[in-house]
Amino acid sequence: MLKNLSIRDFRNLRHLDLADLAVINIFWGSNGAGKTSVLEGIHCLATSRSFRTRKFGALVAADADQLLLFGRYQSAETASDEEKAAHLSRIGIQRQRSGDPVIKHNGERIHRLSELSQLFPVLVMNSDSFEMVLGGPARRRQLIDWCLFHVKHQAFFPVWQRYQRVLKQRNDALRRAKMGGSREPLAPWDEQLIVLGTELDALRQEQMEALSRAFKEVLIDLRTLFRGKDGGLLPDLALSYSNGFARYNSFQEAVNEEREADIKAGVTRYGPHRADMLFSCAGRPASEILSRGQLKTVVSGLAIAQLRLLREVKPNQVVWCLLDDIPAELDADHRHALMRCILREQPGVQLFLTSIDNNGFETDFSDQDCRMFHVKQGNIKEETTSTGVIDS
Repeated sequence: MLKNLSIRDFRNLRHLDLADLAVINIFWGSNGAGKTSVLEGIHCLATSRSFRTRKFGALVAADADQLLLFGRYQSAETASDEEKAAHLSRIGIQRQRSGDPVIKHNGERIHRLSELSQLFPVLVMNSDSFEMVLGGPARRRQLIDWCLFHVKHQAFFPVWQRYQRVLKQRNDALRRAKMGGSREPLAPWDEQLIVLGTELDALRQEQMEALSRAFKEVLIDLRTLFRGKDGGLLPDLALSYSNGFARYNSFQEAVNEEREADIKAGVTRYGPHRADMLFSCAGRPASEILSRGQLKTVVSGLAIAQLRLLREVKPNQVVWCLLDDIPAELDADHRHALMRCILREQPGVQLFLTSIDNNGFETDFSDQDCRMFHVKQGNIKEETTSTGVIDS
C-alpha cells in the first residue's frame, strides 16, 4: 500500500508531500484545481506513463526542466505491522521533457518499464472508461491484456511483445510489396506471425473464460446490493471474445488466404491485433438494449472482475484504484454499490478518488481508514480525518 507520496513540478503540482496515506484517499476541489493531476502522478509513479496523454513534456510544469515523483509503500512480504512501519520500500521517477525516465526502486535502477508496471498494478476509472462498451475495440483488448499482464506475466508479455514486433515487420514488408517490391521477405514474417498469433490468441481465450466467470459473479453481487433499485435490474449479459479472424478456422488459414488482399491493403487485416470483447443480451449487442446507466454498471462490474482475478492469483498484491470524478458519472446508489464491491476485495485494494465537492461520501464510507484532502490551485490541505467504509 502506498503510504507516502511526493510530487515536484508535475503539471500544476509544484511541491506536494503526503504522508500516512490511508486505504481510502479522497481529493476534492473545483475543476482545474489539480485533483486529477494527483491521480495522474500516482499512475506515472506506477507505470511511468500518464492515463491522459502520450506527450510526456506536457507533464512537466511550465517553467521547470523536469518532474520528480517519489513514493514509499508497504511491501507485500512484510509480516507484522511493526515491520511494515519500519521497512517501507521506495520508488522514484525523474523525467525530463524528452528522453527516457530515470526510475529507481529501493536504490536500484529499473531499465524496463514492464518491471515497474508489474510491481504496481494500477486500475483507472474515469469518464473515458465508461465509454468502453460504445467505443472501439482497442480499450477492450487492453482490458483483457491488463489481466494477462498481471496474472500470467511470464507466459503473456514476451509473446505479446514479439507479436507486436513481427506484426510491424510484416506490415512493412506488405507495404513494400504493394509498391512493387519483392514478396519473398513476407514468408519468414508470416511464419513467425502465425506461431505467435496462435499462442497469443490461446492465452486470451483462456483469460476471457476466467474474466467472464468473474464478471457474472460481480453482476450477481451488484444486483444484490441494488436490492431491486432501478439501474440494478440488469438483464442477463453474455461476455464473449472475438479473436480477430473468426471467419477462418485458424490464424494460419487467415494469413494464407488473405495474403494477396493484405498486400493490396499494405497492412495485416486479420489477427489477434483486431480482437475484441463483445457484450450481448438475448443475442443482440448490449449497446442496443441497455440504458446509459446500465452500461456504466457493466463497466464498473468489469473493473471489479479484473480485481478479483488478480486477487485470486496474487492475494498479497495491492492494486491502486484511481477513480476520477466518479460522482459525476454514477448516481449515489450506483456509486455506493461500486465502492462496496471494490472494498470486498480488501486487503488488496487502495482507493484514490476525486470529486468536485466533499458531500455524499458519508453514505459510502464507514468503519474504514479514510482521509480527505481539499485541492485548491495545486495546493493540498487535509480537511478531515475519519474512519470508515461501506457497511455491508
